[in-house]
Amino acid sequence: MLTFIAVCLGLLTAAHVVGAVFLVIALLQVRLAAEAVEVVAYQAQDQVARLGELTRKVEGVAGTLGSGWMKVGTAALGMAAAVWGARRSRN
Repeated sequence: MLTFIAVCLGLLTAAHVVGAVFLVIALLQVRLAAEAVEVVAYQAQDQVARLGELTRKVEGVAGTLGSGWMKVGTAALGMAAAVWGARRSRN
């Protein structure tokens, strides 16, 4: 009977050791995956920052295009083109 109990305890201990090894391997894989996700997150943060800078630049250009000075310049250019076209059609 003692032999049977010893064999069962040995198998139980071996099963726990194997389970602990699998747990350690799984946790190492989780750690590596977390590090990879961290790298991707930093890259995404950098891309978002660049996109934010570009958006601010486009907003500045759009503000300039919508400003009064740009409208006056566009109107003046339109009038100059109309006058030039009228003079050209007379000749």
